[in-house]
Amino acid sequence: MGISRPQTPFPFDFSTTSVLPSIRNLAFVLLVFILNNCMGAPPGTLEEKAKYFCENAQEALAFGDDERSLSLYFKAVEINPRSFSGHLGVAQMQIRLRRFAEAAGSLDKARTVAGSNGGRWEALGNAYAAARDWKSAIAAHRKHHELVHESASPLLRLGDLYLSLARYELAQIAYREAARRKPDLAGIQAGLGRVYSRKGSIDSASAYLKTAHDLDPTNPDLNCELASLLIQNGKPDEAVLLLEPITEVSPFHVRVRYLLARSYAALGRDSSARKQTEAFDRLRQIRKNIESLEDIVAENPTANRYSALAHLYTRVRNDSLARASHRRATVLDPLATAAEGSHTIDSY
Repeated sequence: MGISRPQTPFPFDFSTTSVLPSIRNLAFVLLVFILNNCMGAPPGTLEEKAKYFCENAQEALAFGDDERSLSLYFKAVEINPRSFSGHLGVAQMQIRLRRFAEAAGSLDKARTVAGSNGGRWEALGNAYAAARDWKSAIAAHRKHHELVHESASPLLRLGDLYLSLARYELAQIAYREAARRKPDLAGIQAGLGRVYSRKGSIDSASAYLKTAHDLDPTNPDLNCELASLLIQNGKPDEAVLLLEPITEVSPFHVRVRYLLARSYAALGRDSSARKQTEAFDRLRQIRKNIESLEDIVAENPTANRYSALAHLYTRVRNDSLARASHRRATVLDPLATAAEGSHTIDSY
């Protein structure tokens, strides 16, 4: 008669798949830990060393480690204060973390080393706009225009900025100059249409927006602009014909649902109007939740909050941001995402 051994369970039951997510997450964190300890730059010039740290910052960001990415960009500019990519990277991370005033300061440093490179001034203009420094954004795009005078791109950017600031005359001038250089660009024609719409010139607005629509027929924003004018002109039936196909291409576009609801209501199609109104309310609430949670995680990041944000992004099919948020949650706490499949977003 043999002695029976106590049936103590092994800590990891590899006969099931329940532990596999944890193992994968722990392996991921181990990899990040290894990367975190590779701080030494290879031999080379100051420019080469700064480039090395910028590349590592991009890798850290791809792994969802915002803080490490920011620290590596700081390391790049510490080694080479003339690193444009380093200063721009610092600013972009500060914008990502909602530190707009700090970002503007970092962009001012990048501006001092931008030189005569048009692409750098374009990047500065876009970053200043993201940091909500409109005056500096306009100045940067003007500099870009001076450097590449025959390009439509900086003029389009200027038009968009002026339009957002309700400076319609300047926006119209910028768009017209852009159209002279590249008349077949949908964004330019749409910009002119939006200017005329804001100024109350509905016929001119419709003409430009129709041209833009012909150039880019599946763009949901263009379809919404044109549909809105059709509704104003008492043509809800044409608005419906324009918007219904877009629900297949962009099912989570909030304004498409809103305008469809208005169009159906104007046509007396009450059941369809109610359905679109419900979809609009649902999507609008998700968007509000996303915006609120984005602000919260920027100030106080936690694994649970990033996991919740990933689920919200998934609900509106923004898969790239969902994956990035999931990676960030895993970096902060691998165990928090191991059992992710067992809960739903409704718990948040």
